Amino acid sequence: MVGYRQHCVLMLYGFFGEGETRHIAHWRSVKYVDKFNEEGGTEGETIIRKRERFSHELTLAYENGQLIELKETKEEVPSKSSNE
Repeated sequence: MVGYRQHCVLMLYGFFGEGETRHIAHWRSVKYVDKFNEEGGTEGETIIRKRERFSHELTLAYENGQLIELKETKEEVPSKSSNE
Protein backbone atom coordinates (compact mmCIF):
# COMPACT_ATOMS: atom_id res chain seq x y z
CA MET A 1 0.00 0.00 0.00
CA VAL A 2 1.32 3.45 -0.91
CA GLY A 3 1.51 5.95 1.96
CA TYR A 4 0.07 9.46 1.82
CA ARG A 5 3.42 11.17 1.11
CA GLN A 6 4.36 8.69 -1.59
CA HIS A 7 0.94 9.12 -3.16
CA CYS A 8 1.36 12.92 -3.30
CA VAL A 9 4.81 12.55 -4.86
CA LEU A 10 3.51 10.12 -7.48
CA MET A 11 0.83 12.66 -8.42
CA LEU A 12 3.54 15.23 -9.29
CA TYR A 13 5.54 12.97 -11.62
CA GLY A 14 4.54 12.38 -15.21
CA PHE A 15 2.94 13.99 -18.24
CA PHE A 16 0.18 16.57 -17.84
CA GLY A 17 -1.84 18.98 -19.98
CA GLU A 18 -2.73 19.06 -23.65
CA GLY A 19 -1.45 20.93 -26.69
CA GLU A 20 0.80 23.88 -25.83
CA THR A 21 0.41 23.25 -22.10
CA ARG A 22 1.63 19.62 -22.32
CA HIS A 23 4.53 19.15 -19.89
CA ILE A 24 6.53 16.71 -17.80
CA ALA A 25 6.62 17.36 -14.04
CA HIS A 26 9.45 16.30 -11.70
CA TRP A 27 9.31 16.87 -7.94
CA ARG A 28 12.16 16.45 -5.46
CA SER A 29 12.97 17.10 -1.83
CA VAL A 30 16.00 19.31 -1.05
CA LYS A 31 17.91 19.59 2.23
CA TYR A 32 18.94 23.06 3.47
CA VAL A 33 21.16 23.95 6.45
CA ASP A 34 20.48 27.33 8.06
CA LYS A 35 23.33 28.80 10.14
CA PHE A 36 22.84 31.28 12.96
CA ASN A 37 25.55 33.14 14.88
CA GLU A 38 24.88 34.26 18.44
CA GLU A 39 27.01 36.03 21.01
CA GLY A 40 28.07 33.74 23.83
CA GLY A 41 28.02 34.31 27.57
CA THR A 42 31.63 35.46 27.72
CA GLU A 43 33.22 38.31 25.82
CA GLY A 44 34.36 37.37 22.31
CA GLU A 45 32.51 34.05 22.35
CA THR A 46 30.40 33.22 19.30
CA ILE A 47 27.94 30.34 19.18
CA ILE A 48 27.20 28.91 15.74
CA ARG A 49 23.93 27.02 15.47
CA LYS A 50 22.87 24.92 12.49
CA ARG A 51 19.33 23.88 11.66
CA GLU A 52 18.56 21.30 8.99
CA ARG A 53 15.28 21.45 7.12
CA PHE A 54 13.77 20.15 3.92
CA SER A 55 11.99 21.97 1.13
CA HIS A 56 10.53 20.96 -2.22
CA GLU A 57 11.35 21.81 -5.82
CA LEU A 58 9.24 21.22 -8.90
CA THR A 59 10.59 21.29 -12.44
CA LEU A 60 8.25 21.54 -15.43
CA ALA A 61 9.51 20.78 -18.95
CA TYR A 62 7.15 21.86 -21.74
CA GLU A 63 7.00 20.42 -25.25
CA ASN A 64 8.28 23.71 -26.72
CA GLY A 65 11.51 23.40 -24.69
CA GLN A 66 10.58 25.87 -21.95
CA LEU A 67 11.77 24.87 -18.46
CA ILE A 68 10.25 26.26 -15.28
CA GLU A 69 11.79 25.55 -11.88
CA LEU A 70 9.72 26.29 -8.79
CA LYS A 71 12.05 26.61 -5.80
CA GLU A 72 12.10 28.09 -2.35
CA THR A 73 14.72 30.66 -3.32
CA LYS A 74 15.06 32.77 -6.44
CA GLU A 75 18.24 32.49 -8.46
CA GLU A 76 19.75 35.79 -9.44
CA VAL A 77 19.84 36.29 -13.18
CA PRO A 78 22.78 38.40 -14.36
CA SER A 79 21.47 41.57 -15.94
CA LYS A 80 22.79 42.75 -19.30
CA SER A 81 24.31 46.19 -19.48
CA SER A 82 23.00 48.67 -22.02
CA ASN A 83 26.37 48.50 -23.85
CA GLU A 84 25.77 44.91 -25.05
